[in-house]
Amino acid sequence: MDPATALGLSTDVWVDGRDREPIKESLVIAHSLHWAPVLAKALRRNKEQGKCPRSFQELAGHLRRDLRNIYRWKAGQYSGSTSDFLALSMIVNLPVSDFFPREAWWVGRAAAILCGDTVPVEDCLLYGAYCAAHPRRSNPELDPEAVLAIAADLGGSHDRAKLEATIVATARHVGDVLLKHGWTYPHRRWSL
Repeated sequence: MDPATALGLSTDVWVDGRDREPIKESLVIAHSLHWAPVLAKALRRNKEQGKCPRSFQELAGHLRRDLRNIYRWKAGQYSGSTSDFLALSMIVNLPVSDFFPREAWWVGRAAAILCGDTVPVEDCLLYGAYCAAHPRRSNPELDPEAVLAIAADLGGSHDRAKLEATIVATARHVGDVLLKHGWTYPHRRWSL
C-alpha cells in the first residue's frame, strides 16, 4: 500500500495529530462549523423570547471577551477551551454536549477541510464514519470490521466494494495532504 493511503487509514493521525498542523487547524474549523450555528440559533431564540444574550455583542459582554475575538473563535481561527463551552452552555441554557459534534461528523468535516475541493464532502463523511467505527489503530490496511459497521449503520444502502473504494480514496487524499506537510508513515511507533 502506498504511504499516503497507509497514513490516511491510520486513525492515529487524528489522535497524535490533534495538536499538529494541518490536523489541528482542520479540527478547530470543523468544530466551529458545528457549534457556531448552534450558538446563533440559541441567540435568535433568546431574541425572540426577550432573553439575554440576544446577539454576539451581548454574548461577548457576558464572557468578558472582545467581540472581535468572539468572531475569530466562531470563524475557527482558534479553539475555545472546554471551560469556554461550559460557559456558553450556561449563558444560553443549552447542554454543553450540543456544542460538540459526533466523532464521525467531526473527523469527516475536518478531512473535507484538509482535502479542499478534491474530495466530495459526502466521501469525507464516510471516511469520518470509518475512523469513528474504531478500526484497529496504527493499521495501514482497511479494517473490514469497521467497514461492516458502517455498512450496517447505512442500512445496506451502499455497495460494500464502493464503500471501501471511497474510504481508501479519501484516506489517500488525507495522506497526500499530510505528506505535503512533512508527515511520514509510520508516523509513530507504538511500544507495548
